[in-house]
Amino acid sequence: MNIKNTGKKATIVAMIAVAMLIGAIGGSTVLSAVTANAQSATITPAVSNTKPDNGTSNEAQSGRTLKPNEDTAHEAKESPEREAQENAGKFPTVK
Repeated sequence: MNIKNTGKKATIVAMIAVAMLIGAIGGSTVLSAVTANAQSATITPAVSNTKPDNGTSNEAQSGRTLKPNEDTAHEAKESPEREAQENAGKFPTVK
């Protein structure tokens, strides 16, 4: 009788040890994946839509040339300030 109980205890202890080992391996895998994901986060800079201080827009600084729309229907809707900027060769900053 005593030998059977010892065998059962050894089996139960072995099963518990294996379960703990599997749990530790699984937990460390999940933890390392979360930690690696947190360390590899990339930060993308925000796009700035502000105009430079010298009165030209970002498009003018990039080397693009201004091609104003001189259609009469379009010109009738433009403000005098916008037309003056177009005539000066600057990208309009007003509507």
